Amino acid sequence: MSAGLATKALCKRFPARDGGEPVRALEGVEMTIGAGEFVSIVGPSGCGKSTLFNILAGLDRPSSGEILLGGRRADRLLGEIGYMPQHDLLMPWRTVLDNAALGLEMNGVAK
Repeated sequence: MSAGLATKALCKRFPARDGGEPVRALEGVEMTIGAGEFVSIVGPSGCGKSTLFNILAGLDRPSSGEILLGGRRADRLLGEIGYMPQHDLLMPWRTVLDNAALGLEMNGVAK
């Protein structure tokens, strides 16, 4: 199986709101997904699925552990990973084309 996505001892903790013990959202996640392999992540609400995807996409950092993509550390792949969240983040007042071009606009690229 060619290198795809792997996590090693991935953990994520959030500070407790009451100043108590941190909330453990992910604890010791170990997985290996081969290139081209199809995988579903399922579980009840609040079990850490979105937290896992946010970390895998580089939108959040793990508290500890490592992510490898194609055998390379994912924290060194900034701008090479895409992710579509559960709820789209389109701006309803913009056209489809304008929404698609937003990233270019934010980087100063003219239409």
